[in-house]
Amino acid sequence: MKFCKICLEETEEINENNHCKKCIKFLEEDAKEKLLLKTNLTRWDKSEQIYFLDGKGWITSSKGEVYFLGEEKDVEEILNSQIIPEGTNPIFIEEYIRIFKLLEEKDEKRTSATARRISNVRASKSNQRSNKRVRSMSNSRGRDKYIDKVKTSKKTPASRTRLKK
Repeated sequence: MKFCKICLEETEEINENNHCKKCIKFLEEDAKEKLLLKTNLTRWDKSEQIYFLDGKGWITSSKGEVYFLGEEKDVEEILNSQIIPEGTNPIFIEEYIRIFKLLEEKDEKRTSATARRISNVRASKSNQRSNKRVRSMSNSRGRDKYIDKVKTSKKTPASRTRLKK
């Protein structure tokens, strides 16, 4: 009799890798599950607050509790429309409102960052003292390395009580 390398049972039928029929079936199912996990990508939504795993939305509240929000399609629809359906759990309503505020803040930051882009145009150099242009920090030299060190004596001063006699 031959032994299976996985379950260590005696069997008559063994393939070239020394596995029995039961173990071969198990290995095939395991390979299918791994393939499914690779195809079902887990991801965060655009607010980075909701985690999608196997087509389901999960959220960690501001208090640290984990909640199941629902199917990925439904959650994405709520986030895009920013309309919370009636009959939603009050805890979920609070979390959705918090996420909507975060999304608004992100949009405001994006628009303000693009509005105040700094151009790379610099003022021309001139030898006049009255020129008050500002140089960028990356091009200005460090002023600290040109400062002379103050020379002091290494002796400690005598105390006043010693000087009186």
